[in-house]
Amino acid sequence: MFDLNAYLADDGNLLRESLRDLYDKNYFRKAWAGELPVRRMKYIRCADGLEFSAQASAGHYCTPRQNLGPYVAVEIGFPNQRVEEFMEYAEDPKNPTGTVYGWVPVEVVEAVVNKHGGLACRSAASV
Repeated sequence: MFDLNAYLADDGNLLRESLRDLYDKNYFRKAWAGELPVRRMKYIRCADGLEFSAQASAGHYCTPRQNLGPYVAVEIGFPNQRVEEFMEYAEDPKNPTGTVYGWVPVEVVEAVVNKHGGLACRSAASV
């Protein structure tokens, strides 16, 4: 079963520029000043080909709105196909593949990933 909070906590799923931010010599000064970089994760790719962005940080529509989880709701974005389970959270329901979905419960995201066959292998994840 897919565990979204474990996925979001795994630095191996960070986009490269986000990972570089962790090694910034001023990281702790920025953290103290509230200037932490927004963590950006790789797209989630399901076994059947469904792909979407799942993001959670101080700069995303998530709960809690902070850079470290665990989270109860996350921001979903730009799926490559319409996902009915996400539609009630759509910022622009008329454009289901070109919008973000705010505060989507973690359980909903996990159920969608499981419904679509779970995660494709990590090496196939989009960047």
